[in-house]
Amino acid sequence: MNGTAPPQTVIESLASGGLGGHPHAVWNLIEASWPMLQRFVLRRLCHGGIRRNMLEDCGQIIMERVWRFRKTYKGSSEGEFWNWLKRICDNERIRLEMKEEKQPVRQADLSGASSAGGTKDSENETLERIVTTHVDPIIDDVEMQESLSALRECLDGLEERHLKVIELLFFRAELTERAAAEVMDCSAAYVHKLKVQGIEDLRQCLESKGID
Repeated sequence: MNGTAPPQTVIESLASGGLGGHPHAVWNLIEASWPMLQRFVLRRLCHGGIRRNMLEDCGQIIMERVWRFRKTYKGSSEGEFWNWLKRICDNERIRLEMKEEKQPVRQADLSGASSAGGTKDSENETLERIVTTHVDPIIDDVEMQESLSALRECLDGLEERHLKVIELLFFRAELTERAAAEVMDCSAAYVHKLKVQGIEDLRQCLESKGID
């Protein structure tokens, strides 16, 4: 396996026994799938309601735990791998939150959390950020600008559950349907259903705006 393999293929290698291999080989697999792993961890933490000021520290701790306890993973499928990682995320989030509760709350932390918009903004990224991560920063084509504007409006009009699935599956470090299911605490079949519905709603909305 090399670093150019598709992230999904690398995840399958990790899930089917790759985590128990030679440290150098395991590290190569983790490095190759890092964007997807990191995104899963952050989204799962947000789903659990973690405070934004704790997000980065908890994410780093989780990835350290994954490396340290990699040989405790006994699964053989992608679903088992994501479920194993989900449990690590939940356990470390709870542990860190309990630790934080025992310490005095600093006013700076409260102010920072308030100005950042709280966890909901972390989980439901702004449509501007979602769309612009996939286009060049300078767009001269007027037609392209109009298409992007229409896409933003149509995304804004989606039901929250459809928007969340579309964002998880199609933007930035795309998650698989199985991974998204673990993030959202639902079945992969339900994620697929929401994806199909969301895409159809987007298609109809774009067509109504004259966008093919």
